[in-house]
Amino acid sequence: MNKQMKSGLRKVCRTRRMDRHRRSSEQEPERLADLFLANVEPAQGNNIAGYWPIEGEMNVLPLLGRLHELGYNLCLPVVVKGTRVLSFRKWRPSDPTEVADFGIRIPVQTAHEVIPQLLIVPLIAFDERGFRLGHGGGYYDSTLWQLASSRPITVGVGFEDQRITEVPTEPHDVSLDWVITDERARRI
Repeated sequence: MNKQMKSGLRKVCRTRRMDRHRRSSEQEPERLADLFLANVEPAQGNNIAGYWPIEGEMNVLPLLGRLHELGYNLCLPVVVKGTRVLSFRKWRPSDPTEVADFGIRIPVQTAHEVIPQLLIVPLIAFDERGFRLGHGGGYYDSTLWQLASSRPITVGVGFEDQRITEVPTEPHDVSLDWVITDERARRI
């Protein structure tokens, strides 16, 4: 039942996110970066996984640029073929990227693989419990289950109006540690 509810909700929320993205300005990603840096304190030397924004996702490239300037190691996710798990390759804002499935930009194949201690995660919708609605492929949930022993910090990011009353959940869903929007930082 929750799978069907999620599917219908995903369509509605994806449309809402695209509409919101069309109305966005350059200020929202900067406000998100300000809130992230004021609230989340990753240890120096940590690997921080970002993402390359697609389909109306919050633009985290300004945040990643600022994290790079502060000396953090960055990485971007890469889908491991034949699995629902992501690997992460080192990346700096000046590094070249290549286009992968779904038009996602990823680090080149020669970039070193790393294990992130903090993941910045895109979302279609979120609730106050820290559950997120993603694209439906299960990649982040599968990856978080695989990384569970290392306990990475997870930070979902998006627009404030992506908040919904309740995200339908299934046993494999993993809640986030933080949700940060263009208006507010929530520690779950």
